[in-house]
Amino acid sequence: MSIDVFSFLKRSDLCRGFSDHEISELKGCAQLLEVSQGHVLFKKGDLADALYLIGQGAIEIRLPAGAHEETIARLGENAVLGEVGILTDQIRSATAVAVLKTTLLKMNRGALERFLSEGRLGAFKLMYQIAKILSFRLRQMDEAFANMLGQTQRPHELNQLRARLQADWPF
Repeated sequence: MSIDVFSFLKRSDLCRGFSDHEISELKGCAQLLEVSQGHVLFKKGDLADALYLIGQGAIEIRLPAGAHEETIARLGENAVLGEVGILTDQIRSATAVAVLKTTLLKMNRGALERFLSEGRLGAFKLMYQIAKILSFRLRQMDEAFANMLGQTQRPHELNQLRARLQADWPF
């Protein structure tokens, strides 16, 4: 692989505002991976043991839909996935599949927990960036839900979204 972990993190949105020293501290939590098209990163129901950051390539997020899977998102360069499960200590709510040859950073739960428990500034910055990602995704879900509510001729899609929200956001 032609890129090192430090460079990967430095150019990522996840580490926006980090000093070189903070990135150096965080890089100990990360492992560079290259996966082929069709590789399954994780399946719905798996233990959420890592967060991923996409460098190059694309990952589809899929949910079961009857006898097949439905793609609910396609994530590309600089996207983060797996952040919800790793923060909530829950199982994976969807399946993630590489649809192209993909370069990723994998940050294991244990390493991230140790990094966060040390109370360094970089740990707080990391949590802030993850909170921003979650906030953005929640806003997207709100907008999709509001759009479907306005389209009463599409009750099947509304019911699918409602079920997904109830599964992913248990209130």
